[in-house]
Amino acid sequence: MNPWQKANLTGGILSWVVFLFLSVAAFSIVTQIHVLILASILIFAPIVLALLNRQNHSEQIPIGLRIVERTQLAAGLLIMLSFWIGQSVPAALLTVPWLAVTGLIALYGLGRLLARGTSPIEETVLDIGLMHLPVGGVWLLLDRAGIQPLSFDSLGALFLGAMQGRLLRTHRPQMIDMYRAAAIAVMVGPSLVAAGIVFSLAVEVFAATVLAGGLLLSAALTLRYIVPRLQSTLTMTLLAVSAICLFLTMSLAVAYPLGRLTGWWSLSIPQMVFLHA
Repeated sequence: MNPWQKANLTGGILSWVVFLFLSVAAFSIVTQIHVLILASILIFAPIVLALLNRQNHSEQIPIGLRIVERTQLAAGLLIMLSFWIGQSVPAALLTVPWLAVTGLIALYGLGRLLARGTSPIEETVLDIGLMHLPVGGVWLLLDRAGIQPLSFDSLGALFLGAMQGRLLRTHRPQMIDMYRAAAIAVMVGPSLVAAGIVFSLAVEVFAATVLAGGLLLSAALTLRYIVPRLQSTLTMTLLAVSAICLFLTMSLAVAYPLGRLTGWWSLSIPQMVFLHA
C-alpha cells in the first residue's frame, strides 16, 4: 500500500468504529444497514483499490485512481454524515462526491476492458464489478433523498475477480471451465436480479438462483483449490470461513424471493439484514 492507501484504510477503520460506537444506543434495522454500507465504503473499498494497484508504482496509477485515492475517505465521511442527518435533499447531496468516486472507478474498469478486450475472463469479471459500482452510488443517493431504489449488489463480481489469481495458477482445465461458468453467472446475475425486481418475481427467483449458483461454485473452488495451498493458518482459516458463509447467505438470497413467490415461507427484511447482509 502507498501512503494514500494506508491513510484511507486507517482513517476508514477509525471512522467506522466511531460510527458503530455512537450508534449502539439506537441500533435499529436501519442503523445496521448503515453500518454495513459504511464498512463497504470506508474499509473494503480502500482494500480493493490497493489490491488493484498492488503491482503498480505510484507514477503508473491512472489519474482517475489518483483522484480516487485522494478523495475517497472524505467522500466516505460525507456519507457517514448523511446517515446522521436523516433522509433529505441535503443528505442526498452529501452522497454526490461518493457517486463521483464510484464513477471514476467504473471508468477505470471500462478503460481496462476496452484496452484489453474480453479476454481473459478473470480480468473481465473484475472490470464488470468495477463498472457496477456507480449503481450502488445512485442507490445510495436515492435512499438518502427518501426515494425507494432498486436493490443491487456488485460485490460478487469483485470477489470472484479478486480470487482468480491463485485459482487459475493451478492450471487444471476442468477447474478453469468451472471458474468461467461461475464468472459468467456472477457477471450477469446482478443485472438479471434488477430486471426481475422490475418486471417479474419469477424472473427475480431465477436471477437470484443464477447469481447464487455462481458465487457458491466460486466458494467451492476456493475451498478445494485455494485454501489448501495457503501457508498461513490464519489466512487459511479466514478465507475458508468466508467461503463457507456464502453457502448460508446465498441460500437465503434464493429463499427470500422464492418464499415471496410461492408463499411457502416468509423472510423479513430485518432477518435478511441480520443473516444475509
